[in-house]
Amino acid sequence: MRSTQLILKNGDTLNVMGKLKSNVFKYKKDYGAKPVKIKYSEIESIKIKLGKDDVAVFKPLPLKGTDKIIPVEEFVTGNKISLYGVTNNFMGQGAGGIRFQQTSVTYYIKKPSEELLIKLGAYQPIFGNLKEKLKTLFKDCDILLKKIKNKEFRMRDGIEEMFKFYNKKCS
Repeated sequence: MRSTQLILKNGDTLNVMGKLKSNVFKYKKDYGAKPVKIKYSEIESIKIKLGKDDVAVFKPLPLKGTDKIIPVEEFVTGNKISLYGVTNNFMGQGAGGIRFQQTSVTYYIKKPSEELLIKLGAYQPIFGNLKEKLKTLFKDCDILLKKIKNKEFRMRDGIEEMFKFYNKKCS
């Protein structure tokens, strides 16, 4: 459990030790306390301290096409479109039995005028279609599409920058 600030929809703020679970947030008021579970539907935002000066902000949002509310990390918030993500860490095994840790991010988007998150997908270089989805999403911004084509914005490390650019420079 990590040091966390919960901002509830009723206006209350709780400073607790907590962690994200699949369908609830689990927290303790202090180390000796019994854990408490709270539904994501009751939470406005979650700020988890990751390091000395590093805080991740999560928003529990309803996902389009499901009845789920999922906690997604805010990557880019903008007046036209916001980018969120869920990061998963897992162990993989390569040739010769060598184990390695890998990280995968599944991206979600939300426009300010919409209530529901839309799943964009994960960055998967060989099998994924994230680049095509982004081109469709940004079809109204020729300058951004040109930058993607010319590899000024790369899929591997530039997705957040694409969204910042779109919010600033595109109509």
